[in-house]
Amino acid sequence: MIYTFPRTKEFFEPAELVLATGVNKERFGEAILKELVDNALDEAEKANKAPVIEIAAEPFLSIRDNGPGADIQDLLNKILDFSVRASSKLAWKRPTRGYLGNALKTVFGMAHVLAPEKPVVLESGGQRATVTVRPLSTGEIRVNPVLETVPIKPGFSVTVPVPVSLNCSTFAAAVLFNPHATFELSGRCVQRVGDVEKYPAEAPVSPHWFDAESLFNLAVMVAGQEDLTVREFISRYFVGLSGAKAGQAAKSCPVKRIRDLVFLEESQGRKAALDACTGLLRTMKILSRPVPPAKLGGVGRENMAKRARQLFGVEAEGRYVRKEGYTWDDRPYVLEVYYAPAERKHIVTGLNFTGTYNPLFNSNFLGKSDSWGLHGYLKELLKSRYESGFFLAVHVIMPGVEYTSRDKKPYLPVDVVQAAGEAVARAVNSVRRAVQAGSCGGPEEATTLKEAVFAVLPEAVEKASGGGRYPYSARSLYYQVRALIQQYTSRELDYNYFTPGLLTEYQEIYGPLEGLYYDPRGIAVEPHTGQEIPLGTREVADYTAPDYLYNKVLYVEKKGILPVLKAAGLDKKYDLCICAGEGYASRAAKDFLAMAEKQDIVVLCLHDLDINGLEIARTLREETRTSRNAVTVIDLGLRYKDAVEMGLEKDPEGVPLKKGWHKPVLETLPHDELEFLTGDGKRGNRVELNALTPEQLIGLIERKLAEHGLAKKVVPPEEVVLDEARKRFDAVLRAMAERRILEILEIPAVVEKIARSVKVPDFGGLPGDIARALEDNPPVSWRDMVEEEARDFARAVLEGVDLSRFLKIGHRQ
Repeated sequence: MIYTFPRTKEFFEPAELVLATGVNKERFGEAILKELVDNALDEAEKANKAPVIEIAAEPFLSIRDNGPGADIQDLLNKILDFSVRASSKLAWKRPTRGYLGNALKTVFGMAHVLAPEKPVVLESGGQRATVTVRPLSTGEIRVNPVLETVPIKPGFSVTVPVPVSLNCSTFAAAVLFNPHATFELSGRCVQRVGDVEKYPAEAPVSPHWFDAESLFNLAVMVAGQEDLTVREFISRYFVGLSGAKAGQAAKSCPVKRIRDLVFLEESQGRKAALDACTGLLRTMKILSRPVPPAKLGGVGRENMAKRARQLFGVEAEGRYVRKEGYTWDDRPYVLEVYYAPAERKHIVTGLNFTGTYNPLFNSNFLGKSDSWGLHGYLKELLKSRYESGFFLAVHVIMPGVEYTSRDKKPYLPVDVVQAAGEAVARAVNSVRRAVQAGSCGGPEEATTLKEAVFAVLPEAVEKASGGGRYPYSARSLYYQVRALIQQYTSRELDYNYFTPGLLTEYQEIYGPLEGLYYDPRGIAVEPHTGQEIPLGTREVADYTAPDYLYNKVLYVEKKGILPVLKAAGLDKKYDLCICAGEGYASRAAKDFLAMAEKQDIVVLCLHDLDINGLEIARTLREETRTSRNAVTVIDLGLRYKDAVEMGLEKDPEGVPLKKGWHKPVLETLPHDELEFLTGDGKRGNRVELNALTPEQLIGLIERKLAEHGLAKKVVPPEEVVLDEARKRFDAVLRAMAERRILEILEIPAVVEKIARSVKVPDFGGLPGDIARALEDNPPVSWRDMVEEEARDFARAVLEGVDLSRFLKIGHRQ
């Protein structure tokens, strides 16, 4: 599929080529090398092979891949039309190496600038094309290809009449970030070191990667190749939008076929076409979830370490940090950072499994001044050690990367840059602490328990997560840490000291540990459906509030009162999701509340009248050591004023005020409430929610909901109600009709007749087949295999039976 749009002589004028590639004329050879290596890797991956790229750099640059090859004549027809720009990747927004569509066109242009009148040679499938290109003063481009038949060799090769140096950063990045490829260079071979996982080149894309403009461009491209309905377009090319969802999304588009968007632009203007795409895209995003960052793949720790050793002679053990997340517009991203001590200074950056013409993070790193680019940031981290040797690789994977112009300088969102800064700091500081601890020679007095834990945590994460492949709990991580710190200290690590204390502090400094999960502490209960969502990090991450089911969520610090609230029907009466925790909100509980707030659901809090109760409400509103989520919260109490009005008695035992009892929330309280809570300074007062009768508790909540104007139930927009009514009517009608038809046809009796009329197949060989199939431990049960075999036989038998002769439809009065 080729997406074309006008271009002229820019491929052959040096100034235009500088704009198109982002490099000056002196680096044109490097740019040619990068374009051809990227193309070779892409072609080899198309054949599902481990890429083998042969490169000769002198006297001319020649590159051959082991891909499927190409039809030379067809390729020439596309790439030698210099009036257009051609790219099959441009409109898809996938995380691909190539993006701007320069490829072989700029190669021809740069080759002409560096070696005028000399030909570029293409070869594949027994065809060779020797192509000479000459731009005329009139603006016309005269192309002279000479075709000949040659012995067939595998793959596709390009020879450009210029020598190049392989000692450049873009080529180093291409080799580093493609560990699954073998590079056969003149006199040297860089062997592949492992496999990589990548987002498939032809996989469906996500609507969350697009805006209206780019969706329209994609639609135009597809319309030029296929005549599809909007529903077929959505179902075929977008992830998570098949079947009924595709149909529902298509209803939001004012046209029925993709080509009609082009006609809409012609008849009513571009704004009308973009408005149509805006509405369609909004619905598609609502109906689909963003692609998880893990789906983008990555290079991986072992591959990074092996390539660093191959390319740069880095022998020291390094630290690998992987961070995953979403940008503000729900595009997933993956950051991989590898840092290790080295004899010389090496900094390599890459984007989507290749290098960039200009290093990433050259300026405004972490939002600082230009001096705080990546180099400036490293100087701040390393201080005097910056001038000594180290190796640093930073790799970004994300779809839909935008560029500041045609200069191939990628624009990375601020949140990605921020995450990169945190990842670099974690890797650098981890190595620095490990080196410092190792230099102490091991006496336990030289290293505190905290320093030892911080030094080994990155390695412990690697072990607990199986190299980033599996989730892990704090308990599992603790056992790995406990074993590793013995190289620094003989002291025992207590679990209660490790978490939440040290583990929380470490994440405060270096960012959340990817893959770390916390077991559920509490549950959230949906109204009307009764679905219970355990408040664990994994369970909450997989949950999204259903549209128009509830408009409020109440965090209650005590699970024990949940049955009372449900028995009173408060959840159904007020369309209220009840989130019952255990004291302070866990990270998962705060994630749940933050998710609700993003969906315009009001967050409420109910707590004891004591210092900790009021702190629970405050910590929901602010970032804490365990959660970066800050949520807008309405405090329903219990407050001192409520207790007085209700005539509640304070707890006779009170609350011992131990060390650290003075909390920030106390500075915001009225004098009478502060005096009640702090008592005599040694023992404070409290009133627990459990002290309220069920009637008092329910009355308190209902009164507070009314005071805040939150007693209203969910009332969806008119179009949502009408659509739901039509869908429910259709579903009920079909179910009733099916039941009536089954009654009329007397289906059980008919099925019995059919079953008696067919011959049972001979399954004699099945036990042996199953025994052999199970020798390799496939992830299935023998019952699954019997089920599949029986289904195949039944399908074959029924295909040969005329079922209509068994059906006798009578008429009933």
